[in-house]
Amino acid sequence: MHTPFPVSGLRVSCDGGGGALGHPQVWLTLDETTRQVRCPYCSRLYVEENNDNMGDNMDSGSQV
Repeated sequence: MHTPFPVSGLRVSCDGGGGALGHPQVWLTLDETTRQVRCPYCSRLYVEENNDNMGDNMDSGSQV
């Protein structure tokens, strides 16, 4: 399972982080309830910085 990436806002962009080996840039919106979102391309989990569930590495399967 991937380590959650902390973010400060409710919108985040993801390009896979691999430069030319990444994926197309996508904009994701954190779920209003869980305050997290998983990238549909690379499965990175983005979690709001002050989210109590950040250390749990859990995800409800929410996507954009």
